[in-house]
Amino acid sequence: MQRLFYHFLSLTARFIGDWFFVLLSRCVAAGYFILFPGRVRIGMDFYRAVFPHRGRFYHRYCTWRQFQNFTSLFLDRFLLQTGREIAYTFAGREHLLAALQNGRGGIILMSHMGNWEIAAHLLRRSIPDLPLMLLMGQRARDEIERLQKKDLAASGIRIIAVDQTAGSPFSLVEALSFLRSGGFVSLAGDTTWQADERTVTVDFLGHTARLPETAHTLALVSGAPCFFLRR
Repeated sequence: MQRLFYHFLSLTARFIGDWFFVLLSRCVAAGYFILFPGRVRIGMDFYRAVFPHRGRFYHRYCTWRQFQNFTSLFLDRFLLQTGREIAYTFAGREHLLAALQNGRGGIILMSHMGNWEIAAHLLRRSIPDLPLMLLMGQRARDEIERLQKKDLAASGIRIIAVDQTAGSPFSLVEALSFLRSGGFVSLAGDTTWQADERTVTVDFLGHTARLPETAHTLALVSGAPCFFLRR
């Protein structure tokens, strides 16, 4: 259903204009904001930690903006599919090129700020010869996510999708082998996916947070450097 709706939205916007894509996707985001109070509460808890001296209304407003801004991820994807340019900056490109030229490979740490799919496509365009693998979680019912991964794989980017309940240690072995062959492995550095994933406890905005050790373990074992990607 998600996939059909996205295709309908994209096809209609090609004839009517980008404004239709933006308007309808923002209406959908508003519906999620109204119908899923649990998700809104999580957002408000976060902004309460970021802005402890502001009131509840402000925290709700920030969460509303977050829901609305999320629609830009799909707009970027639509613009990329229709051949339009997406404005972005790329700082530190020379470090990736140096690691590529000397065959060291590298680990690219991503965060959940921005569009991971668009970042991967733009990285591929900027450095076409970069052998890239994405090591990431897999949501069983997310049709849009499956479509995103399919398009990335078609562009030559290797995808290792780890199930939340049945992850295999062989995925890490494959990632390690890819690193040692001079490839670059990208994975999230700010969230855990599996319940038994090894983590390190840190203080974040006065609260306790658990960050995954996977990327740093791969770096330690392979000797490959870590690069931090901000989208």
